[in-house]
Amino acid sequence: MAFASDSRAAVIRERGARPSEPTFEDGPPVSPAPIDWWELTVEERQAELQRLVPFVLTLVEQFLIPEAEIPRCWYLHQTMVQELLAVKQYREQQFDPVASPQGPNDFHYNLHSMVRPRLRSFVQVVGCNAAKHKPDHEIYPSWMVPGSTDVAAWLADFQSHFFTPEFTNVGGVGDDGVGAEIEGEEAL
Repeated sequence: MAFASDSRAAVIRERGARPSEPTFEDGPPVSPAPIDWWELTVEERQAELQRLVPFVLTLVEQFLIPEAEIPRCWYLHQTMVQELLAVKQYREQQFDPVASPQGPNDFHYNLHSMVRPRLRSFVQVVGCNAAKHKPDHEIYPSWMVPGSTDVAAWLADFQSHFFTPEFTNVGGVGDDGVGAEIEGEEAL
């Protein structure tokens, strides 16, 4: 990084004068802002997914990650996409030029001790493997499946609980019992 002034005279100060903070022409490097998958539009999600593919391929190759942790259908699972996007962002932060020298070690430690076990656990729950893909909607709890009788039962249970005295001031409900209202399956 180049200082704003290239002259040596600008660096020399009078005896007793307070040193000035260095200024950078382009400013210090800044880590990219976190990406909130839930807030992205369809087009933004597609663009992020395209940027994520090379990272995932490199991750699988460099760390010899088996399909039991990252199946070939990873891009079809929101959980996997969000987890891998978070891993990508974390790695970018840890390898940022202004990051701590410990950053790469932190990345490797977290990848092996926390991320890979979570990926393996998700793949076990979903049940995907090289021979078959199981869509996310097939693993939702029954009360989350649109059109099921369990959704209607859950909504009725929630609505009856929503207006009880035990449910005061939770989820935006005021002391008078009036507040947010959930109507129908579109609330899910």
